[in-house]
Amino acid sequence: ADCRGEGTPAAYLLINIVFMRAIAPAAMVGADGEPMADIGAVVARMFFGEIGGDIVTLAIIAILLSTLTTMLFTGSRLFLAMAWKGELPAPLGRCNAAGAPSTSIAWYAGIAIVLLWLAPVKALLEYTGLLTTDWSLGGFFFRRYGRLL
Repeated sequence: ADCRGEGTPAAYLLINIVFMRAIAPAAMVGADGEPMADIGAVVARMFFGEIGGDIVTLAIIAILLSTLTTMLFTGSRLFLAMAWKGELPAPLGRCNAAGAPSTSIAWYAGIAIVLLWLAPVKALLEYTGLLTTDWSLGGFFFRRYGRLL
């Protein structure tokens, strides 16, 4: 099966066109002057009423929970692989009797909980892409040159 996600940019553009047609750009800010965080639910309420807005909000929550679960499982396996290669402490490379990297999962979840506790969720969402890019570039340089810079 082809999984290149060629429809993703088109879907993203279509959703943004719907947002722009439903709400004027100047109105896409909250009372505090910050960008509207719940624009999907607001537009859904405009088109489908309160129930539609609630359904879209629940769908967004389900998607976020699914994404968090995926990040937990992939991130912990990244810790596992790095421990196997000697790039992280060896205990992170251990698996339990069922074959799950429970130590890596616990460490990854612990780091995520500490970050959630220390920073507002909005800041975490804004900087997640930046951190992921930085870590990827740092890993590239470390693997390529044996040092970060």
